Amino acid sequence: MTEATLTRTDALSLLHADQDAIARLLDAYKALCERAGVTLAEKDAVAQQLHLDLTVGAMVQQEILGPPLRAALQDPTLFRAQDASAWSLIAHLSMGEPGDSRFDTRLLALGGELLQHWAEDRRDSLLFACATSLNLVELGERMQARQLELRAEFALPSDEEDESDDPVGRPVSEALQREDH
Repeated sequence: MTEATLTRTDALSLLHADQDAIARLLDAYKALCERAGVTLAEKDAVAQQLHLDLTVGAMVQQEILGPPLRAALQDPTLFRAQDASAWSLIAHLSMGEPGDSRFDTRLLALGGELLQHWAEDRRDSLLFACATSLNLVELGERMQARQLELRAEFALPSDEEDESDDPVGRPVSEALQREDH
């Protein structure tokens, strides 16, 4: 999701929009796996964008959305399966290379698992949002601000940055940076 597509919205709408963007990237990657004549660069560009979007989304949810929702619902296990699936997919994207059939198969399987968790959570998210006294607009604004911070941080690595400390796992290619601007 680019800065231009971010508008003022509530936390659940932003969360669902981010999930939809990741679902479209997974669909695009699957289509590339099924199409003949696809270059590794095409698959790598989608995989890198997926990696960035998942990492930023997971970090924002963990930092900003998860704590108040868990506190409001008094349920420390909320989002745990979803978080585990997202971080597993992120870790997988950090290892291997697009084009390796094992990488492709695992990416699509983990992506499908994550989408299934999201479908279940979407059904319940409106119920618990309505049952809580959370300010979802304020949470959405904080989420958007943090997304922008993280995207700027990941897109513009500093000179003294150690890649082993990079939560994305590898820098975003120049091609993807141009697409985001």
